[in-house]
Amino acid sequence: TLLSNDIFQKQLEKVELLFKVKNEFKRGFKIELDFLDDAFQVVQHIDPMEIPELAPDFEQRVSIVINDSPLFLKATKLKVNVQLKSSSDGSIINPNVQKSLSFKSAGDFYLKIE
Repeated sequence: TLLSNDIFQKQLEKVELLFKVKNEFKRGFKIELDFLDDAFQVVQHIDPMEIPELAPDFEQRVSIVINDSPLFLKATKLKVNVQLKSSSDGSIINPNVQKSLSFKSAGDFYLKIE
């Protein structure tokens, strides 16, 4: 992985992550993300994202400063937990009506150049 490169690790100062979610359901979702090491131990926790119902363009940005979170460099896996929230009006998800929950992510890596 990119984070396992020694030169990259020494130069990395900050990571900015962008998460985009499109929720077509009339139900909210909670998304939890944890970066894990090879032993499946959490090395970086991302605050849960509360996705509202019918959210066409939810975005959340997360900044990880390596000096503040050096264990992030040990991350080799990502654990994602998606939880369906209770309905606010008693509605149910109809399996005969196609809807989607789309989740996209991107990262910008900031390196110090010497």
